[in-house]
Amino acid sequence: MCHFITRLQSSNLFRSFIITAIGSGLSKAILILGTFYCTNTLTKLEFGEYSFVRNTLTMILTICASNYSGLCTKFATEAKSSIASLQRLLLLFLFSLFVCVLLGGILTIMPDSILITLLKTKESIGYFRLAGLLLPLFMVQPLIEGILRGLMKFKMVSWLQVLSSILYVVTLIVGIQLAGVDGAIWGLYLFYTIYAVASIWALIHIRNPHYYYSRLNHFWLEYHSIFKMVLPVFILSFVEAPILWYLQVLMTRYSSAEAVGSMTVMLQIQNFALLIPNYFFITYIAFAGRLNAEKKYEEYFARFDKFIKSFCLAGILIFVLFSLLSKNILVLFGSAYVGDWKELVVCCLGIPIALMMTLIKQSLILQEHQRELMYISITWNILWVVLFYYLVQIGFNTLMSFFISRFISWILNWSLSIWLYNKDKTRLLSKKQ
Repeated sequence: MCHFITRLQSSNLFRSFIITAIGSGLSKAILILGTFYCTNTLTKLEFGEYSFVRNTLTMILTICASNYSGLCTKFATEAKSSIASLQRLLLLFLFSLFVCVLLGGILTIMPDSILITLLKTKESIGYFRLAGLLLPLFMVQPLIEGILRGLMKFKMVSWLQVLSSILYVVTLIVGIQLAGVDGAIWGLYLFYTIYAVASIWALIHIRNPHYYYSRLNHFWLEYHSIFKMVLPVFILSFVEAPILWYLQVLMTRYSSAEAVGSMTVMLQIQNFALLIPNYFFITYIAFAGRLNAEKKYEEYFARFDKFIKSFCLAGILIFVLFSLLSKNILVLFGSAYVGDWKELVVCCLGIPIALMMTLIKQSLILQEHQRELMYISITWNILWVVLFYYLVQIGFNTLMSFFISRFISWILNWSLSIWLYNKDKTRLLSKKQ
């Protein structure tokens, strides 16, 4: 009987993985098609301006909501049998809403002179003020998506992702046809608004809110979860996302928005290469967590070592393939991007490290190294900015400086993380002897 249950659980896990992979993969493919349309319709400068607005909004949402999606999944899963987890989920929503209202209010009332100093452009000020007003609505979507995953509604999440991606491309095309780059930005905001409303509808459709009212009494008694789990994630959010955004600001200062457009294209190419491996990582962490809980450390580390080596080799092969085809890939985004093929090669050079780091980070999370991960993140991101400044000053173009400095800082990230990983392996395996 136990063997049958185990097989059934594995089957459910496999089906969930397939649904997630198909839904998310199709969604990403549609988004890439939207990027193709943008780069082939807008000028390189216009696409850079659009990318700066979109990337800035993504950074703000990462700080305010997106990085909490995993916690939402955790709390939603536990809420089936724990009222405390349901109350913590509400606190997480309220915390995210507070941050969104605070940041949105600052964006709305901040003087133009300060915004120009921060953004290094005055053309986008109106769009950022509008984003400040809509931010409390935008933050709902990533949180609800995390809840739906916790409730095992993978098919619903996939449908939302695919339909929203189609909506994004449609609003993008219509917006560009009507008003060029301004229409593209308006289409982006319309997409975020409809996606948030659709997510709210999906959550209400699953369970009427009245069902939870009696279970949320005295929810504030779980306030300690804010300090224990939510704030650490919030602090981490203020490291990587703002640094990436700040480097984009520096790129526009030392070059132009065209560099940001090229950087956006290359990151999309890189993310596409990591797409399928990342779906495997999302699935595998459940198995690794079980081995860790059962203290089967020999099998735990044997599997991690095997996968780290395998994905390092896979990353090298992807790097070689993308390097050889760099010009052919870039021409899909428009002839204006082909001249940046050397920068794409340097960008793809980080793919093997990115694959290994994702696996190593999973182990460090399972071994509760959240604080160490924060210190490592702060260290390599500071190095990234310093190296970028240095490379620009000695004559490298901003795009090449961005990817060379990122690659070197990633090596530091990998070195510190693998040191922690090996330290865990030595410590835990010695306990079994």
